[in-house]
Amino acid sequence: MEKARRGGDGVPRGPVLHIVVVGFHHKKGCQGYLCLPYMALQQHHLLSDVTVRGFVAGATNILFRQQKHLSDAIVEVEEALIQIHDPELRKLLNPTTADLRFADYLVRHVTENRDDVFLDGTGWEGGDEWIRAQFAVYIHALLAATLQLDNEKILSDYGTTFVTAWKNTHNYRVWNSNKHPALAEINPNHPFQGQYSVSDMKLRFSHSVQNSERGKKIGNVMVTTSRNVVQTGKAVGQSVGGAFSSAKTAMSSWLSTFTTSTSQSLTEPPDEKP
Repeated sequence: MEKARRGGDGVPRGPVLHIVVVGFHHKKGCQGYLCLPYMALQQHHLLSDVTVRGFVAGATNILFRQQKHLSDAIVEVEEALIQIHDPELRKLLNPTTADLRFADYLVRHVTENRDDVFLDGTGWEGGDEWIRAQFAVYIHALLAATLQLDNEKILSDYGTTFVTAWKNTHNYRVWNSNKHPALAEINPNHPFQGQYSVSDMKLRFSHSVQNSERGKKIGNVMVTTSRNVVQTGKAVGQSVGGAFSSAKTAMSSWLSTFTTSTSQSLTEPPDEKP
């Protein structure tokens, strides 16, 4: 990600959006950007270097997560969680309906048909290379859309505010300074454009619940309430079952006593009168 702009006093001046464009590597455009798949604590000073425009770094030390002023976002791999610190940047990255369809398409193909542990990940669909290919198609279409005239309608599927913010970055200026004739042959439309449907409403609602603070609280309350209802149901069931069992035992005991008394009274001869 591209680091926040800083003034002469080192104070952040707002977030900067940066797109890592796969397949468009050139020396001039990569200057000032770092890719550190596994970053050691001794390299921490590199992130605050004034010559570093942006970085993508992988780390396990909690100190990197605590230094929020150095990054725009933190990805928790094990928890499948993305934390975006700046609210304005979070708005820019809010996915469109077409983006939600794209994400749902990826998730469904990755998660389904995973019963065989020996064949898991060996197929094309849902595999690593397949996922990279889907993102390559998406990014190429996005880049082609930015070169179109009167492209407001096309860009709306990608997020107009997002594309506008990207065009204000150094990354875009370097990329746009070169000619890309091959992009003229690529369909600029979003891979998942289409009419709004009921399924889109479900995707939007699910995304809102999972990503908003209020939605997370509602989700936690629903989980807690559901757990309490289940536990209460078990307790009530046990209480009712215990009471029913006790009543059944008492009734059986009374019937047994009554039956015994009746049988004895029938077998004993009546007392003779003097």
